[in-house]
Amino acid sequence: MNLTKKLFFILIISLSFFVRFFQIDRLPYGLLPDEASIGYNAYSILVTGRDEHNKKFPLVFEAFGDQKLPLYIYLTVPVIKLFDLSNFSPRFVAGISGVIFILLIFKLTRILGFGVNQSPFASTIVSISPWTIMLSRLSFEASLGLVLFSSGLYFLVRNKSKNDFFISLLFFSLTFFSYIPYRFVSPLLSLFITQVIQKNRFRSFI
Repeated sequence: MNLTKKLFFILIISLSFFVRFFQIDRLPYGLLPDEASIGYNAYSILVTGRDEHNKKFPLVFEAFGDQKLPLYIYLTVPVIKLFDLSNFSPRFVAGISGVIFILLIFKLTRILGFGVNQSPFASTIVSISPWTIMLSRLSFEASLGLVLFSSGLYFLVRNKSKNDFFISLLFFSLTFFSYIPYRFVSPLLSLFITQVIQKNRFRSFI
């Protein structure tokens, strides 16, 4: 990648960071009930080690009308420690997940054989896509699940060593604790891709 393309890529990441974090504590205004629940439970874990129902370090958080998986809440704990409890804190994990997702799109498209011009273009489209911006500016567990799933997919497809496989397995396992749909999607897709990789290796061998 030459200097011009590197600068363009840095510009994409900077733009992604800006549109996801600019006044993230104010826009959208206020917190959704789920966001408030995430923030309060993370704060309660930080201060007491217990959730709002006095359960010690739970793996499932009981909220108003639903149950929340734990990873997003536990990742919000150090954010509250650093930045205190505010509208910003429960949205930080979603925002940073959105920026990392742009990096992963670039890496994934490159490793899948897309050209040096196509990968930055794909990253740009994703960085300004309304749905990715929306996921990144609210405390949606889907944003964290998406970046963990994409990380697992990247290491599985890269497959340079056994370490890549185990790192991929780690990321796919973490999706189980971030967003419910990935408990179905992650095992099926990872199994499918593994089978494709093994078949391609066999064909190249013979």
